[in-house]
Amino acid sequence: MAIIQNKATEDGDVIFIKTDIPLIGIVALLSFVDDVEETVDTTFNKFFRYSLDGITWTPFTPLTVSNVSVIDINITDTLYLEYRYERDGDSASEISFNSVTLDGTFQDLSCGNAFAKSMFGQYLQTCNNVCSITWSINVLEKVYRKGLLADYIERNKSSSNSEDRDFIDFWRSITHYFALYVCLGRYFANFYKDKDLVLEFMRQRNLFICDDASIDDITYLMNYYYDEVRQRGTIQIAKKKGSFIYDDISVSGSSSESCLDHSISEYGSIELDTYKEVDGELLRLICYNIKDEFIFNLRYPEYAVWNLTHHSPLNKSLTGQVNAIKGFETTKDFKNLKFYPIHNDINVFRQVDGDKTTLRICDVPVGEQSGIGTLGTIEKPIIVDQNYDYEITFYAKHSGASPTFGQIFAGVLPFDEDNNLLSCIELQNTTASNVFFSGSNINPQDKYVFIRLILFRKNKIVNYDNFEPYNVGQIVIESGDYYKAKRSVPAGNQPSLSASYWQPLTVSEVNNMRRNTFGWNLQMPDGTCQIVPQVQLKGGSGSLNIWDFKVRPLATPYDVGFVETMNWIDLFAKNRNSNYNQQQLRTIISRYLLPYNSLFEFVDLPLDGVNQVSGSSNVFSSSFSGGFA
Repeated sequence: MAIIQNKATEDGDVIFIKTDIPLIGIVALLSFVDDVEETVDTTFNKFFRYSLDGITWTPFTPLTVSNVSVIDINITDTLYLEYRYERDGDSASEISFNSVTLDGTFQDLSCGNAFAKSMFGQYLQTCNNVCSITWSINVLEKVYRKGLLADYIERNKSSSNSEDRDFIDFWRSITHYFALYVCLGRYFANFYKDKDLVLEFMRQRNLFICDDASIDDITYLMNYYYDEVRQRGTIQIAKKKGSFIYDDISVSGSSSESCLDHSISEYGSIELDTYKEVDGELLRLICYNIKDEFIFNLRYPEYAVWNLTHHSPLNKSLTGQVNAIKGFETTKDFKNLKFYPIHNDINVFRQVDGDKTTLRICDVPVGEQSGIGTLGTIEKPIIVDQNYDYEITFYAKHSGASPTFGQIFAGVLPFDEDNNLLSCIELQNTTASNVFFSGSNINPQDKYVFIRLILFRKNKIVNYDNFEPYNVGQIVIESGDYYKAKRSVPAGNQPSLSASYWQPLTVSEVNNMRRNTFGWNLQMPDGTCQIVPQVQLKGGSGSLNIWDFKVRPLATPYDVGFVETMNWIDLFAKNRNSNYNQQQLRTIISRYLLPYNSLFEFVDLPLDGVNQVSGSSNVFSSSFSGGFA
C-alpha cells in the first residue's frame, strides 16, 4: 500500500479527507462535486460521514448526491465532514484525488446584541469564529469522554447524534463561553496586529501618537520606544519625518571679482547622518499635517530677554532669529544652491564677497531674468499659514546697473494645497498682483542694503461690510479711510460712527504698513498654504549679490521682555488631535516633552476654515520640568 500525497497506487489504498474548519449557518445540503483522476478499470469507492456537533459521528456511508441531500441539518449545527476515498482496481495505474466540494444553502447566523455590545464583540468579528469553535469542541470532547465528569452522568453509550444532544448542548454553551475568553486572550497576545490596541498601548505608556498614524510608524515606535523617550527634552521632538538629525553642510572657495571667474563650486556638498524615521513626538501629539505651518523657535539668549543690542521689552519681531526661519538655510551665507528654487541657473553662482558667501546673479541676457524663484511653477515651496503674516528679508548689493538695464524684480508665488497658482492682493490699490516691486535699482550701488518684504495674512485689510462682525485688530476700509478694530466688533457698527470700536489710522500708519523699500507689500489670497519667493535680476549689464535671504513669520502676537529667562520657545502650530483640548495639550508639552528650565508660548493657529486675526492668537506660557540638547 502506498499513498503519496493525493495519489493512490495500489488496490485498497485509502485517502482520508477531513474538514478542519466547521461549517455553521448551513440550511440545507444539495449535492457534491469532486475532482479525481481515475482510469476505466481503476476508480475510487467514495464514502463520507458527518458530525453536527463535532463530538458524535455517523457511520461511513456511500458518497452520493442522494445521501448528501437527505442530511437533516439545522442552521445552528456545527457541521464537520470526513471523506474516505478507497482505491478499487488491479491495474498498475495511478489515480489521484484533488478536491471535493459540497453545494448547499447558507445563511448568516447573528450573534445577537448581547455579544455585539460585549467586550468580545469589540475585537472578535463573530461569536462563531474558527478560534472559539475549535477550542470549544476540543474541550467539549474531553468533557464528553470518560474521565472528567462522573460516570453516572450518562453519555456516549451508542454514539448517537440525538441521544446525547441535551448533554452536548448544555456543556457546549459553557465551553464556548470560555472559548471566547481564550480567543480574546490570544487576540490581545497579538495586540500589535490591531492598530487601535497599539495606539492604546502607546498612550498607556505615555508615548504620544496620532490616531491616523500609519502602521509603519506605529511598528517603528513599538520597536524603538525607549529611543523615542530618550529624545524628550531635545530638539528631536520637533524634527519632521525624513529630516536628518545631524547635518554638516560644507562649502569652500575663494573670492572673485569677475562674474564669470567666480571660482567657487556652484553647489556645496551635504553630508547626512541619520534620518528621522517618524515625526518627532511634539508633531505626533498635535497630529501634524505636512501642509500645516509648524515653527519651533528656540530663541537664542539675546532674543529671549531685554537686550539693548537685540531686543527691547516690547519687541515682537522675529527678524534675526535663526529657529524661526522658514527658508531656505539657517546660515546667513549661501552654502548650497540646491536648497533654493533657481531660475536660469547658468547666470546664478555662489561668490565670496569679503566675509560673506553670497548668491551672485550676473550676465543675464536682455529680455530674460535670473535668480531665486520660478516664473509660475511650484518648486521647493515654503509652507505658510494663510492666517499669519510673514516677512521675506535679505541684503542686496546692486553693481554696474544702468538706468534701463540690470533692474531688480521681487515677488512671491502663492499656491494652494493642490499646487494651483493663486494671486495675491497688492495693498496699494487692492488689485491682484504677485509682485512686491519691479524695475528698481538699489541705491547706493556697491553697498549692501537691507530689504524687508511683507506678505500679510488673508483678509489683513478688507472693505467694510455692515453685516459682518470683526475680530480685534482687523483693518477695514470705509470710503477710502482705514480703521483698526480696538476690540471685537458686532455687525452694524460702522467705523466712521463707532469710535468705541474703531481706531482711525493715519496716512503715515497706512503707508508704513503698505509700503516696502521699493514697492508695495502683498496680502495672501484665501487658500494659500505654500509660497515660492522671487528675487531676480532682469537682463542687462548689471549684477546683483544677495546675502542672508530668509523667510520668517513677521512677528509674535506677544512681546518678550523678560529678565534672566533661560530657554524661551515660540511654538507656532495647529492642533489636529481631537483627543486633547488646548489645556491638556499644553500640560502634556510642559510635563513630558520640554526641559524644566524652559518657557514657551503656544501660538494656536486656526484649523482650516477658521479665520483668526494675526496678533490675537491664543497664547500660553508655562514653566516645566525636563536641559535642551
